[in-house]
Formats: sequence, C-alpha cells, structure tokens
Amino acid sequence: MASQNTISREDSDDEARSGARPVFVGIGVSPGALHALERFSSLVSADSGLIFVVVQQLERNHPSVLAELLGKHTQMPVQQAEDGVRPLPNNVYTIPPNTSTST
Repeated sequence: MASQNTISREDSDDEARSGARPVFVGIGVSPGALHALERFSSLVSADSGLIFVVVQQLERNHPSVLAELLGKHTQMPVQQAEDGVRPLPNNVYTIPPNTSTST
C-alpha cells in the first residue's frame, strides 16, 4: 500500500515545478519471505521513480541484515531508514529492528 510522506514547503515547491510527488511503496514481509523479496527486488526497474520501504517482522532486539541481503539483488541503493533522512526515489529503505514507523 502506498502512503505519502510529510515534506517541507521547499520540497513541495521543487516537486510542484517538476510536476511529481514522491510515491512510496510499502512492503511487509515475514522472515520466511526473503526469497520472494529478493526475487521481487531483482525484477523492479532501478529507475522507476518509486521509493521502496521494506518492513520485516523480526524478534525484538534481533539484528537485521536485510539491507545487505537485498543490496545483492537490486541495482538500487538499499539502506536502513534513519530518522531525519529524506527518502529518495529509486532507493530501497529497510526499517531498523525494534522500531515503529510513521509518515
């Protein structure tokens, strides 16, 4: 399901000039779905203009290597999402373990 991110007025002005707003694609997976997620990642165009956010169900305080694993299957940059970092199109963001997300 896609959602909208809160952006600043300056960002809104830039997007209004370009005629585009960011489109987020949220993907929720269980630990057993890694193979399907790797396959999906390998098939998605690296220049789709989409921002992918992957949320994996993990045990509390369990380390996540999802960003590293997905990075081997896509040409897009893959990294853990960080507070205060603005998501960019054509990137994949994974949610750090033991966190909740909001837009």
